[in-house]
Amino acid sequence: LSDREKLRGLAVAAGLAPEEIVDLDSGWAYPDLETGVRGLGSSGVATFARGLVGPEAVDEAHRAALTRFRQDDGTIRIRTAWRFLVARV
Repeated sequence: LSDREKLRGLAVAAGLAPEEIVDLDSGWAYPDLETGVRGLGSSGVATFARGLVGPEAVDEAHRAALTRFRQDDGTIRIRTAWRFLVARV
């Protein structure tokens, strides 16, 4: 739903009146890799995955994913953008 017109169309199809679409730059920041691993590991999806493959596998996958976001000072910074629609009934 990154296409603005498709997002508006979805709202209209649901009986809503679209008013505004907003793009918001955001992100996550962790002071170090292990804090990032704990942060990602706190989600419900991570808890479910731990039950399937074990905590070590989940933590290692998170470490691998976070490594590319490590800054020179050791912090982890993940930039992201969100798009949302404000609509009225």
